[in-house]
This record gives sequence, structure tokens and C-alpha cells, in this order.
Amino acid sequence: MQKYTSTEKDGKTFTHHGGTTAGFSTMTMLDRENGKAVVLLTNRSLGWEHIPAAEEILNTLEQQ
Repeated sequence: MQKYTSTEKDGKTFTHHGGTTAGFSTMTMLDRENGKAVVLLTNRSLGWEHIPAAEEILNTLEQQ
């Protein structure tokens, strides 16, 4: 069973899950309240939290 994490930022709750394997990273982030989702696929194995685009995507999702 996959474990998802919920994060609250500026009064909004986001559910997310990510992982890395063989030089690649993935991340799925859901804004369940507003019916929005983001999927990030990268060719870096650092983990999505270390990829600048992930923060930009999160900020964009928050503003909508």
C-alpha cells in the first residue's frame, strides 16, 4: 500500500507522493478540495523536493 503525505500551506491542504529509481524522480500532488492535480516526472534522482520546478508548480497550484 502506498503512503501519501498531506501538507498544509497557506490554508490549503495538498496530498502528495513521490519516489526515485535509477536516475529518475516522480511526484504526484493533489489539491483534492479544488479538484486539481500535478504530476512531475524528472530525469534526476535527487528527489522531487530538490527540484526547483516542483516549488514553482506548487506555488502555481496554490494561486489557482
